Amino acid sequence: MNDNKTFKKRKIIGLGLVSGGLDSLIACLLLQLQGIKIIGLNFSSPFCQFDKKSNQAECNLDLFQEKLGIKVHVLWEITLQEKGISSTHIRELIFELAQKYQGLNQEEYLKLNHRVSDALSKRIIQRKLSETEALIIQTVQLLGEIDVILNNMNSRLREWYGLHFPELGLRIKDHQTYVKIVSLIGERALINSEKLQALGVNRKLSRKIEELAETSMGAPFKQEDMIGIRELANLITELEKYREAHSNYIIKITEEFTPNISTLAGPLLTAKLLEKAGSLKRMAMLPSSTIQVLGAGKAMFRAIKTGAKPPKHGLLFQHPYVHGASRKERGKRARELAGKIAIASRADYFTGNFIADQLKEQLSTK
Repeated sequence: MNDNKTFKKRKIIGLGLVSGGLDSLIACLLLQLQGIKIIGLNFSSPFCQFDKKSNQAECNLDLFQEKLGIKVHVLWEITLQEKGISSTHIRELIFELAQKYQGLNQEEYLKLNHRVSDALSKRIIQRKLSETEALIIQTVQLLGEIDVILNNMNSRLREWYGLHFPELGLRIKDHQTYVKIVSLIGERALINSEKLQALGVNRKLSRKIEELAETSMGAPFKQEDMIGIRELANLITELEKYREAHSNYIIKITEEFTPNISTLAGPLLTAKLLEKAGSLKRMAMLPSSTIQVLGAGKAMFRAIKTGAKPPKHGLLFQHPYVHGASRKERGKRARELAGKIAIASRADYFTGNFIADQLKEQLSTK
């Protein structure tokens, strides 16, 4: 640089990712101009001091002080695919950039700064969006929305078909069975014991429903009146199939991403906990008392506002270990389960060691 006083040396926390191309060269230049430290995997030159424990190397490249007019500390990140990049190549690249951009004036520097900042921001965002956590959070939120839609559609179907055969809703509590009867049989005049048993209804109940169909107080429907109702039932059936496939996808990616928590709490509950925590990193940092009440935010704030008793559990109530216990024992079991999940989340994030079987055994012996 011609005027070293124009630009103040700044310390910026960030990463420079080298993958080739002009943007990478400019990113490298801006990083060194802004005095960022460099993280590396393959530094072995006398210019660098490499710490194997932290996997970091600080390079004091006095060689370029003369060219840039400042003392350079370079920060570098080499991905697994780029382990072949040597420190010699890095030094040659920086030296080339130092010569190429030595005479930048303020306007050119600001344009370069804007371009590189934009490129680095996009890379950081892309890296964040590519993480498995982002997929899990989106899929879990979609699963919740599908459940709300299915509940509303099932309620609408029961009310609509209830105009024709109100007694059926009192006898058939299971939504899927009710939808099958409406979709596959339709009018109450066609309902008989044999058809109901073929759909999974037991013999005693199917005979009772057949009797009720003959003496129902519901309004008679024409064939064209049943078209819309049966189409709604078919739509619910298709949405149920999509929900099942979506749940299987969540189970697959959650088991791969968090094997310890998934084994301990179940994949679907694990995905919901991650969605509430925001990320695996944040969940690994949470105390077990916070994990215990994840998903009970409204109840917690209501307790703080009104002075009522705080909730004993949130999403953990969905775990059989908690909801299978008596009301008095649920708080204690939720606390124990939250403690094991906290340990499992730290194992998944920090070490990757599989310890879920040991945690489950400890949980079962209490």
